[in-house]
Amino acid sequence: YVGRALGTPSLLSAMENYFTQYVGRALGVLKTLRSLCKLDEEDGQEAPEEFGQLQNGLRLIEACGDLLAHLEDFENRLGSRIISHAEKILTALRGVDLNESSDSVKEKSFVSFEFYNYLADVRPSEVGVLQQLLTRLQSCGSNFNRALLPVAWARLIDLNQQAHDFSFDIVFNQIKRRLLLVPSLSSWKTVADSDAPVVRDSPLDFTLSPQDYIQQVTECLLTLPQSLEQLTTDLKPSLRIALQNGRLRHADPMDNIGSVDHQAADLWLGAFARSTMHFYLDVILLIPKLSVHGTRQLLADVRYLFNVIDAFEVAPLDDLKHLEALLDAPEENYHSIVSSSSPPERLAERVSRMRGIS
Repeated sequence: YVGRALGTPSLLSAMENYFTQYVGRALGVLKTLRSLCKLDEEDGQEAPEEFGQLQNGLRLIEACGDLLAHLEDFENRLGSRIISHAEKILTALRGVDLNESSDSVKEKSFVSFEFYNYLADVRPSEVGVLQQLLTRLQSCGSNFNRALLPVAWARLIDLNQQAHDFSFDIVFNQIKRRLLLVPSLSSWKTVADSDAPVVRDSPLDFTLSPQDYIQQVTECLLTLPQSLEQLTTDLKPSLRIALQNGRLRHADPMDNIGSVDHQAADLWLGAFARSTMHFYLDVILLIPKLSVHGTRQLLADVRYLFNVIDAFEVAPLDDLKHLEALLDAPEENYHSIVSSSSPPERLAERVSRMRGIS
């Protein structure tokens, strides 16, 4: 064992570089896929219907989990191999004083070829690096916890996350496209006969049907359980690992991603539902003006979404519930209701302007 593993830091550096290049090429493929699916189009109007591609996205996530599992196995075997030679490495390093001159180190090193410390001779600055590495590995026990190849792990985790984002956006962009139409709908300005003052709890409050855009959004949400069917059965180990190392947009912080086995589909459904509510609120606040009829129509649309979200056992977004109350508030009682319910100030002011309440 001529090298006596003194080149371990350089070997690890070369491996980091190799894995970084490998993952970089995979990231390039994901970027191309995003472009082909037009997931980064500003308005999303030209994006093709790629709803059925969610299952392909989940296969990409599974492939990332396979890479994560193999990297973990490789790192553990490599770490164990290095630890098994730790004594030989330390023997080669023994007696090396980093403050000694290069000539003194060289003279001492040539006393015996068996203990020749070429690292101290050729790259004395790496002696301390190697000693620190061995100390760190010996403290890890049998689990090296990503201590050997941290850069490779970071890049692979990033790839896994981008695969999550790609799969999520395949679906959510279809929802987003429909919601982007909300601010410009002519129905908000419609003046109907019912714009006259109405008695609260009158049947008139229930005559409006939800508009096409929100029905299309809820249809997208209701098809998700079937698209996520592979997450409702026993997960493959590689898919489980990938899901545990990925993040979903607007995921419930109370969800335990570590016990993902029997609730992976629910985690995804919840993330889609909450993301929809967040984006819906954002586009609603871009509506310039609401007539009395437009206010009632928007209220009907919001409540229709709530009914569908409730089927997923997801709590409505707090700010969207506040919006519902503000839309339902009689004009003459608007400010008193704001005072009693304490909605976000920005939300209350925006709805007031939309409804023309001074």
